[in-house]
Amino acid sequence: MTEENAIDPSVEDDESDEFQEVPVAALAAYLDERGIANRVEKPNGETGGSVSFSLPAGREVREVTVLYFVAKAVREADVAKWRFSDKYNAIFNTETGETEVLVTAPRVQGKVVPIWDLPGAVKGPEFSTHKDEPIDSRRYSKVVSSWLRIFDIEVDWSLSVENQDCSLELAPESDLLFGLGHFLQDSPLSIRVRHREGATGPSADALIDGPVRDFLTELDFTHGVSIEVVELGGRIASVPVDLEGPPVAFPRNRYDDEPKTLYWYGNGANELPLVQFLAYYQVLEFYFPQFNREAVIHRLRTKLKDPSFDISDSAHLDRLISATAEAHYGIRNELDQLRATLRTCVDDDDLRAYIEAEDQKDHFTRSKQSMKGVQRVNLKQDLHEQLATRIYQIRNRIVHTKDLDEGSGLELLLPTSDETRTMGPEIMLVRWLAQRAMIHGSKPYAT
Repeated sequence: MTEENAIDPSVEDDESDEFQEVPVAALAAYLDERGIANRVEKPNGETGGSVSFSLPAGREVREVTVLYFVAKAVREADVAKWRFSDKYNAIFNTETGETEVLVTAPRVQGKVVPIWDLPGAVKGPEFSTHKDEPIDSRRYSKVVSSWLRIFDIEVDWSLSVENQDCSLELAPESDLLFGLGHFLQDSPLSIRVRHREGATGPSADALIDGPVRDFLTELDFTHGVSIEVVELGGRIASVPVDLEGPPVAFPRNRYDDEPKTLYWYGNGANELPLVQFLAYYQVLEFYFPQFNREAVIHRLRTKLKDPSFDISDSAHLDRLISATAEAHYGIRNELDQLRATLRTCVDDDDLRAYIEAEDQKDHFTRSKQSMKGVQRVNLKQDLHEQLATRIYQIRNRIVHTKDLDEGSGLELLLPTSDETRTMGPEIMLVRWLAQRAMIHGSKPYAT
């Protein structure tokens, strides 16, 4: 913090300074004392100021901006001892091992389920007292109680469970979790985890993957209450918006209803990557019979146009019959049909241009691929062949363990796996190919 921003933190508790520079300066001074670089933004008439700084998050760091109205709570929580999870919306204390992870508020028909009424929940003296005005709860600040009110969630309650190793507490989120930016999320609930071995025990992510998610699973089994751990990342596949491009016009083409429905279902599943991938894949699958026939017709036409073709030659007729056999759906295996579909709907130049695009090339061509079992794309070899195989392998890992059964050692692809988090480019590829297939299979509007 620069000297010109320095303010005596001793006057922080003066009520008149509550939303001024004092709590911000006190937090900045606290960070300075611990060698944590920070940047102070003074009040400007529209905001009351803030402090920006970074905390470790796995192998990286994450910058946070603490606003003036939660600066005091963040400082008093000794924020320098806390770190971010790089997998979940969660924080953990490096000295005690305590972990807090954000979870969703369960809803039925748009209304929050009153989980504070579950058997075993404990309600404090200030429960149900924040309906009209924010309160200074014995556990929650005015800020957090106001935030809870927005979501129609009560303060001063908790639901705790434990065994000999670990304790879990489901309750409204702490001031610290709120203050570190998680008020940007659409849920103010969290689970706090404490392990008997403290910081030397299981990692924060291991506690969340294990006891926390097991607890939420059984809560769903026994009470039908669906609460989910909030993971980082949100949408794995983001579609770039282009506000330039050609002028908006009446559509050129009529698209088949079934693939159009599947395509929009995929677009709507932007936070469900495996569902999204399969929806776009099903668009391609819809065109397997049609494009397979097109490929066969093309081969037949080529053979019949050949001047050397002799209708009286049995060998020539036999080759003609063999060419038509593939027109019958099911004779070719699925991978062959996928290859034929890609060759029909996108040409070599367009496919190469897509893979070589600046934001795609490294993902597909790097030596070490993020998805198990797929090979790096070799730009000097047949791209249709390589990408069809790649898409088919990923599809199989989503829908069944066929590859595992065949002894490859690959596992079912799970929604929460690290591999799934890297699927964005794979989803965008199959989405782009679905577009190409729909365009190729469309019919023009009458002009």
